[in-house]
Amino acid sequence: MTAPNNNDKEHNPKERASPALTTFQNWFKFEKFPFTKYIWASKMFPSRSQQDLITGLRYSLEVRGISVAIGPPGVGKSITLRRFKEELNTQEFHVFYLWNMRNSPQGFLRSLCRVFQLNPSVYVADMFDALSAHLFTLEGHLGKHPVIIFDDCDYLSRDVIEYLRLLTNFEMDSVERFSIVLCGTEMLQAHLKEPGNLAFRQRVTYSQALKPFTVEDTRAYINYHLQRVDAPTELFTDGAVKLIFQYSRGYPRVINQVAIQSLIQAAIFKKDIVDEHLIKRHVQPNLLTDFSDDGSKQRET
Repeated sequence: MTAPNNNDKEHNPKERASPALTTFQNWFKFEKFPFTKYIWASKMFPSRSQQDLITGLRYSLEVRGISVAIGPPGVGKSITLRRFKEELNTQEFHVFYLWNMRNSPQGFLRSLCRVFQLNPSVYVADMFDALSAHLFTLEGHLGKHPVIIFDDCDYLSRDVIEYLRLLTNFEMDSVERFSIVLCGTEMLQAHLKEPGNLAFRQRVTYSQALKPFTVEDTRAYINYHLQRVDAPTELFTDGAVKLIFQYSRGYPRVINQVAIQSLIQAAIFKKDIVDEHLIKRHVQPNLLTDFSDDGSKQRET
C-alpha cells in the first residue's frame, strides 16, 4: 500500500480548505463574509426603531423601575439589547443578563441566585428572602446602579411575574434599588395584559415595540454589510433589494438568510451581481419563508 504523501492537500488537514467556501469568498473577493450573525453589537447597523428603543431604555434608567421591550422573532431584539448594554456608562451602571428564563418560581429564583452568586435553597421562600436582602444592598455594594436584563421572557408564569414585582417592592414601594428590562415577543405583551398581572403592569415605567426594517432601512442595511467586506454596494440591484425586503418583511434575520442565499446562488451560476431575476428563479423557490406581503408595503416609508 502506498504511503500517503504529506504534500498532498487531500491528505494534509492543515492545508486542506473547503472548496465551496473558498470559491464563494474568492468569487466576490470578500475580505470576510457579510450578513452573518457573528457581529459585535457595537458594529451593528441600527435602524431607526432600534435607535429609538436604545434611547428610550437609556432614558428609562433615569427614572428607574421596570422597562419592557417587545418585538417579533428575528426583528433584532437581542443584538439591540447588547448594543444598549455596551453603550451604558460602566461607572454608573452594572448590568446582569439572564436569558432562556425559567417559568417556575423555584427555577427562576435559582437562576437569579446563581447570577448573584448566592447559594440556592430548596425552599422558594428562603431564596426569595436571600435575593430580596441582597438586592436591597446591591447598589451600595457595587457603587453603581444595577440593571437586570431578562431576555426571552415569553413563558414567564404569573407566579414568576408576581415574584418579580415583590422583589422590586422596597421600603413600602417608595424606592427603586435596581432597574429591570424584560424582553420578549407579542406573547409576553399579551401575557402582561392579563388581569392577573395588573399589579406588575402598573409598575412598568417604559415599554416599546421594536419594529421591522423599512425598505430604506433594508437598503442601508445591505449596503452597510457590503461595505464592511469591501464589496461594491451595486452588488445588489435596487430591484433585488426591494425583493429581499418583500420576502423578509423587514426582519433582519430573514434579510440575512435571503441575502446569503442570493450570493451563494450568484456564485454557483457565476453572476457578478444579484438582481431580481436571479432571486426569483434560484432563491425564492428554495427559501423556507412565507412570501405573502403581510403589511410590508405599509412599512416602505
